Amino acid sequence: MKWIYFDLIMLALLMSLVAWALIKKQVRWPVLFTSVISVAYFGFFRQGCVCSIGAIQNVSLWVASPTYHIPFNILLLFLLPIVFALLFGRVFCAGVCPFGALQELLHFKNYKIPKVAARVLSFFPWFYLVFSVLHAATNNGFIICHYDPFIGIFRLGGKLPLLIFGILLLVISIFYGRPYCRFICPYGVILGLVSRVSFWKIKVTNKECIKCKLCHKACSVDAISLSSKIKGADCVGCGRCFNSCPRNNTSQ
Repeated sequence: MKWIYFDLIMLALLMSLVAWALIKKQVRWPVLFTSVISVAYFGFFRQGCVCSIGAIQNVSLWVASPTYHIPFNILLLFLLPIVFALLFGRVFCAGVCPFGALQELLHFKNYKIPKVAARVLSFFPWFYLVFSVLHAATNNGFIICHYDPFIGIFRLGGKLPLLIFGILLLVISIFYGRPYCRFICPYGVILGLVSRVSFWKIKVTNKECIKCKLCHKACSVDAISLSSKIKGADCVGCGRCFNSCPRNNTSQ
């Protein structure tokens, strides 16, 4: 029971650190630091069980079934990242979610796929969200947890097909930014919608933009347009754009 409270404290603290780094300081290193902590703690130590993504199903069943009583910590796991997204954008995705954090730490190249292909693939998380909500609400099981591609990696064992799929996603993430976050994660859909109206927006720089387009090239999830505008719904807060911007690297 004691870990439940510590999990929630860790979640809030790490999201606060990322929000401070992205909104206030416009630096990337705290995101990387948070990613390491998240993978170590939420991933391997807690074995991926502290999962806001899977909490979608608990909330769906709770809303649909008067006999199901959702644990309060699960409800908070679901709501806290949404509250932070309303305030600061997708700071949970940045480096607090162990799934996104693990992909972020492995990403070293930044290859692109055709925009048409990316657009088509981007519809799958919406389908997955609707299907998993309906599946849970009708008490047919929690498919997000059942087909989680990273749980086996964090637990160092599991069903072979899912292990292979998870490893494949991680290999892809070396060369292409966050394939799970972009084309599978149903919780990212919710956070993306909320982030559209967040109170404080992530900016590449507080200085005058010189339209060099380096942030557009650096963005691993194609969330920055050629005009250097950040698309809040797509931005996962990795902070790569901060390092690429020459205006951030000049003396104050």
